[in-house]
Amino acid sequence: MNWRNNLILLAAVIFVGWVIATPVNRIGKISLNSYDQAPAADEKITPQEMKSFLAIWSQFMQKDLSRSGIQQLSLASGKPSEVLPAPLLRWLKGEGWNADRFFFVEQRLRVIVKTAVLKRNLEANQKMLSSVKGKDQENMRRIIEEQERQVNAEKVTPEELNLVSGNLYQINAILEGKAVYSPD
Repeated sequence: MNWRNNLILLAAVIFVGWVIATPVNRIGKISLNSYDQAPAADEKITPQEMKSFLAIWSQFMQKDLSRSGIQQLSLASGKPSEVLPAPLLRWLKGEGWNADRFFFVEQRLRVIVKTAVLKRNLEANQKMLSSVKGKDQENMRRIIEEQERQVNAEKVTPEELNLVSGNLYQINAILEGKAVYSPD
């Protein structure tokens, strides 16, 4: 009988410790899909991770933390987890994100969006090339070559382009803080 009481007491202590250690806004938000790991080399983002990021990014952009955090991150060299203000790191952790992972996803999405826009422009220019004659055709070829170089430089996969293809301009507006993510 005594071992049961000890077991119950141990479970209660663990639970109280968990409640104390968990930020208030995270209680009840335990998720199997936590993004609390820093990115590995050449890691890609998933559709589920992108949706979660866009929702949190919208909140992040609306907070005062975003201004100081982005400004400090852009001026610093190093990992976000090492240079960002403590309140921002706590907020991200409370939302289930590692700061390094969060800003990796942000930067990767920006690269994917930029590449997708370039790719659309490239395809439009390639279609237009046959209707252009003379010196304009040569100029158009140079533009196409430069666009091809830029598209290939970022090493964005077709799967990553598919992530943003349906909502390219909406995702870009969310990243720029001009729109708020609303799930389908």
